[in-house]
Amino acid sequence: MTVKDAVSLYSRLLINTDNAVREARLLTSFVTGKSMAEIIAKDDTVLTKKQEKSLENAVLRRSAGEPFAYITGFKEFMGYNFKVDRNVLIPRPDTECLVNVALGNEKRVLDLCTGSGCVAVSLAKLMPGANITAVDVSDGALDVARENARLNGVRVRYIKKNILTEKLDFGKKFDLVTANPPYIESSVLDTLDRGVCDFEPHLALDGGDDGLSFYRKIVAGAELFMLDGGRLCFEIGFSQAKAVSDIMSEKFENIEVIKDAAGLDRVVCGVFSPEKSEKGAHNGHRSRLRKRFINEGLDGFQKHEILELLLFYAIPRRDVNEKAHELIKEFGSFSAVFDSGIDELMKYGKLTENAAVLINLLPHISRIYSKDKWSDKPILKNYAAVSRYAADLFRGINHEQFYVICLDSSRAFLGCEMICEGSVNEVFVYPRLVIKAVLKYDASIIYLAHNHPSGSVVPSWYDYDITMKIKEALSGIDVTLEEHIVVGGTETLGVMSFYKKQEEQ
Repeated sequence: MTVKDAVSLYSRLLINTDNAVREARLLTSFVTGKSMAEIIAKDDTVLTKKQEKSLENAVLRRSAGEPFAYITGFKEFMGYNFKVDRNVLIPRPDTECLVNVALGNEKRVLDLCTGSGCVAVSLAKLMPGANITAVDVSDGALDVARENARLNGVRVRYIKKNILTEKLDFGKKFDLVTANPPYIESSVLDTLDRGVCDFEPHLALDGGDDGLSFYRKIVAGAELFMLDGGRLCFEIGFSQAKAVSDIMSEKFENIEVIKDAAGLDRVVCGVFSPEKSEKGAHNGHRSRLRKRFINEGLDGFQKHEILELLLFYAIPRRDVNEKAHELIKEFGSFSAVFDSGIDELMKYGKLTENAAVLINLLPHISRIYSKDKWSDKPILKNYAAVSRYAADLFRGINHEQFYVICLDSSRAFLGCEMICEGSVNEVFVYPRLVIKAVLKYDASIIYLAHNHPSGSVVPSWYDYDITMKIKEALSGIDVTLEEHIVVGGTETLGVMSFYKKQEEQ
């Protein structure tokens, strides 16, 4: 097969690319190691069998939508050659704007969300007197970035850190900070170009619900890593200039928006001002979160931001962003923070008593709210309604409780009574106490309900045994036990229906 034959054949397979013939020639150039000029001028050159096989494989990958740079393994950026693989985003010409804006005389440079290292390495090449530190969360990305520093003959210090969840302390402070963070809104990731969506790492694209999570976190922690008067340069999405400028205005002065070669807003930079930071940072951030809640509710909030909003009222005049992240990490989840006791929140969460009480109070308020919402005479016409009612009984409760829900023969609500309480993982029930409650309300139909604070709704053998004993006792007074409901979080499961299903299987 000649080069001409290969270009003719494979351009038909690459018809969905921007320029099928050019793509076929580029891949042939890559496989043969010949320049594009040679591919065009000497198209009668015969390919070896090995080259034919390599070209076929490359064309199949490209026709499936894989970006050209991942196939070749390299991408040019700022005139330098960079290794790329699917651990990193492919460097874009747009990002060269960030490098050009950042270039200066600074000696201590930090590049956040470094990815392939294209920004950090380019700055190291163009600012030879600077000490460059680069940060990323991905081990794979850091491996690629280290290789790119080696290939381009520069020294860069690399640090692994999750800048969204960890403290932004890098051991020293910097007079120039660059960042091309993930800035795509989570909800639109699946709508991106196929080559981006299917092949490039979403970790390097996902900027949270509104695309601004990384900007907020970096600005919030600026005191930890920026020198007085240091510059911060962000790459942004084309529509994010105002939002990012507003975020930076809390702690930065002389904020500028710079356009790229296409005339789109591409870089926002500013000068760090500790004095401005101390006076207005927290109030500005707090005000924005409050306004977001007032205008949008909590649907657009990340979980740590909900905690932040709450902590504002217990911890005045302090940045609580780090504390919100620390609490979720310490207790394992957002819900576990609220399920923790006051002593645990103070000891392990390192909260003040005021803050611990406020957090612990919310689930209990939610439970009282839910009970009140049902009113004194809830309508419980079927099992589903009783299950919802039962789930609301245990909101904010971190130990086992056992309830009897009493209905008359027409299923009108008569009353609900807690029979006994237990520990975190067990409660002992006496049938006579259930009978006492039934007689008190003169019930014809009852439901039993107890909770599993662990979150599991699978009933134990004891749950089934006590259910059968109570059912037998009730049969003597002509009262029907319709179900014993186990509640775990917001999930419910009937004990009797569970064991009946087990027996049928």
